[in-house]
Amino acid sequence: NDWMECPRTSSLAVPQGNRWTVNVSLLPGQGNTYRGELNIVAHGLPEGVRSVSPTVPSGAKLWPVQFVADQLASLGGALITLEATPVDSSHMIESRSQQNIPFINHPGGDAWRTVRLDCFVLGVTEPAPFTIDVTPPSVPLVRGGELTIPVKISRHEGFNQPVQFRCDWRPPGIGVPPNETIPSGQSEAVLRISAQAGAPLGVSPLVVVASTVREDFSDYVGTGHVRVSSEIVNLTIAESYVELTSQPESIRRGQRKQFVWTVHHKSPFEGKARVKLVGLPKGVNLVGPLPILTKHLKEIAFQVEATNEALLGRVGGLSCEVVVEAGGQEILQRTGNGTLRIDPKL
Repeated sequence: NDWMECPRTSSLAVPQGNRWTVNVSLLPGQGNTYRGELNIVAHGLPEGVRSVSPTVPSGAKLWPVQFVADQLASLGGALITLEATPVDSSHMIESRSQQNIPFINHPGGDAWRTVRLDCFVLGVTEPAPFTIDVTPPSVPLVRGGELTIPVKISRHEGFNQPVQFRCDWRPPGIGVPPNETIPSGQSEAVLRISAQAGAPLGVSPLVVVASTVREDFSDYVGTGHVRVSSEIVNLTIAESYVELTSQPESIRRGQRKQFVWTVHHKSPFEGKARVKLVGLPKGVNLVGPLPILTKHLKEIAFQVEATNEALLGRVGGLSCEVVVEAGGQEILQRTGNGTLRIDPKL
């Protein structure tokens, strides 16, 4: 844990009637040959506390484990262990819990001594003044696309402080924003996530955690903060709707012409999608209405115009923003890598 005082960032403090999620490292032991799926099972949980963890896919080195405390769970602590068990019962494996505690008195630096523990401390604490919930996405997040997920804070009576939230666990290839804050008097926000072009396809868990805000200590340090977690929700990563390609194009100053892109349909969509050409250099503008894309079109074209102020030379990295309406929201996808050369006026 980067020689941080790791109990502050990985501790298992679960408020009554609430949730907390921690990311667990899954390191293969020496001589391990098992490559299948795993379940993570918690042992020694106090009464009124349960653990939730989706099936661990083959090869995962980090995975979320959530602990949920009932409202009537007794206050107090317990020593627990986590066990990794194979989904395929024909295999037998051994696993153990381990946590290294460095002896340091400040964040960062190196420790001369550490203590290696073979169990974890879980505590049921007094109720938190708020809960956080995220709405499970009703549509997949496509490769190269963006998706917004509603986030809601339910404030208990008397609590009106700002709340900071972040996406603490997301699948590989998924981009998330830094910490965001819901101000006093507000309870709703959105989490905007994006998928790289090569993000692994399939269903993966997504978790958002929230913390009270203090000016004297950051949330990462942990001291004096109350932290809770959303439920673990499923996020589906799907193939992109379309892939747009173009041949290198040129245009002269003072000229207007079409910039043609070929449409390769990869994941069908209903209705119409808006398309915008982005990355044009200074002095080159889009003219006229933007093209509308349907699942039947094989080609679209943009009208571009180069003014006398257009910078001469070759410009790369032009791309298209495709906006598809699905599941009651707009899904933005970026695609393409076009080139345009600006030549002098004849």
